[in-house]
Amino acid sequence: MAFERKHCSGKGIQSAGGDPSRRRSRVDAASTSTKGTDRRTERKIIHRYITYIFVILILNISGCSLTPDIGRHTVIPKYQDIDKKSAYSETQVKNILIKQEKDWHGTPHRMGGLSRRGIDCSGFVFITFRDKFGINLPRSTGLQKDIGLPVKQKELQYGDLVFFKAGLFARHVGIYVGNRQFIHASKSKGVTRDSLDDYYWSGKYWKAKRVIVY
Repeated sequence: MAFERKHCSGKGIQSAGGDPSRRRSRVDAASTSTKGTDRRTERKIIHRYITYIFVILILNISGCSLTPDIGRHTVIPKYQDIDKKSAYSETQVKNILIKQEKDWHGTPHRMGGLSRRGIDCSGFVFITFRDKFGINLPRSTGLQKDIGLPVKQKELQYGDLVFFKAGLFARHVGIYVGNRQFIHASKSKGVTRDSLDDYYWSGKYWKAKRVIVY
């Protein structure tokens, strides 16, 4: 009987204190569950970060324009047709661009904008060529850079498009207006005139294209 009481007492002690191995298993399970949750949270954060970076890169690739390419299916200056003389003389192109700059000067920069309330660089080029010269250029810098005839910087003429690499993927565009100057929609100053010899722009200059031949 004494043995039985001792044995029962031993069971009672084990029951009260619990099996140490089971306690460790429960702790390990809880720890594993917490680690699993942490990993899932970590993966979600990484996924969101990668998505954010991807979106930024895509926006930069498109240059300073976010709106659809309104003119992408109606681009009229093909390479084989670009050598046709336009209806405008050099003096007329010059005067049109000078007036366009005055009319739009100070208009604030707005990504995707196409009005006096705000406009971006490729939008300003798009509006100018459509409304003043009857030429439907693509809407985005990414497509504008692929049309027209390549022009060396020393051979620039009024109306030539000048392109800049404003960042790793970002592209910027303006319109040449003589004396090594160009008009464009600047992010900091809005529609304005700048020089190709400016410290900033001279370092960003990329290439030029001609879409008006006179």
